[in-house]
Amino acid sequence: MSDWLKLNTVSTSIIYCDCSQSDMPVVCVNKAFETQTGYQAADIIGKNCRILQGADTDPTSIEEIRKIIKSGHNGQVTLLNYRKDGTAFWNEIELSPVRDASGLITHYVSLQRDVTTQVKLQHERSKTIRELQHRLRNMFSVMISVVRNSSPDGINSTTFKNMLFDRLDALAKANAFAHNYFFQEDNLGFDVIHFYHSQILTTVDPEQVSYKDNDINISADEINNVGLVFNELIHISNASGALSHTKGNVAIEWQQKDGLSIMTWSENCQGTQQLTHYDNQFAIKLIQTINTMNQFDSGVFRQNNSQIHCAIGFRNKV
Repeated sequence: MSDWLKLNTVSTSIIYCDCSQSDMPVVCVNKAFETQTGYQAADIIGKNCRILQGADTDPTSIEEIRKIIKSGHNGQVTLLNYRKDGTAFWNEIELSPVRDASGLITHYVSLQRDVTTQVKLQHERSKTIRELQHRLRNMFSVMISVVRNSSPDGINSTTFKNMLFDRLDALAKANAFAHNYFFQEDNLGFDVIHFYHSQILTTVDPEQVSYKDNDINISADEINNVGLVFNELIHISNASGALSHTKGNVAIEWQQKDGLSIMTWSENCQGTQQLTHYDNQFAIKLIQTINTMNQFDSGVFRQNNSQIHCAIGFRNKV
């Protein structure tokens, strides 16, 4: 075993198992193994490597190891193992048979590498890909709904085209914000105030809008709804509502209720100006649909000659 002892200078964790015995006990480990696992040689020699397994070790990975050994070939398996102190780590093991002069396999040597960082990174990438796929499916579904519900009745083709483009652009901006913000920040919620300041204030006169929230962080699945609602309310208000008058103002306020973030939108016009812009059926249907889906029982609009109030309930981040 003098050659084996030289491997104590190697930084890779190594285990040497005896194939001539039924349970393939460990006969040698190097210092790197002791450092990696916390087990000293005396703790594991004479025992099977299953000592490294634990509650969350995948049985499929264990079966893969058995198949490699039974085949007498080289192989590689990554599985969850446990150190002596109970902490888990992802272990990439390379198995190689050792044969005697007659070609009989007498031992198996296992080179082990802690790949926890790489596995976690891969899991995060996979999670992000799944999240993006979910967002894309959701966005395209909403786009189809927008097209279906944007009625061209009573308007010319150019106006309809511009209206449709404006709504789809609102979706694109909301999703671009999501990609640039909460994925990078590892945050699966939607930071409404950040969205408001970066995306909405650029389209309105800040002097005419007041905004209050209490650290609202709604579900990221509501991105499209938030983008569309803000787009519709601000666009129509600019065209024929409070924001179209120099003395008009809008108050936006958020509050929490029953697992929902409730946004109230209140418009007020001083004087005798008439606010009639909620004849827009797309905006009404959009808000009614969101409230119905989120089980928020509220009248969509309250309106008189110079004041308009509506409330929309968005799901909170879990």
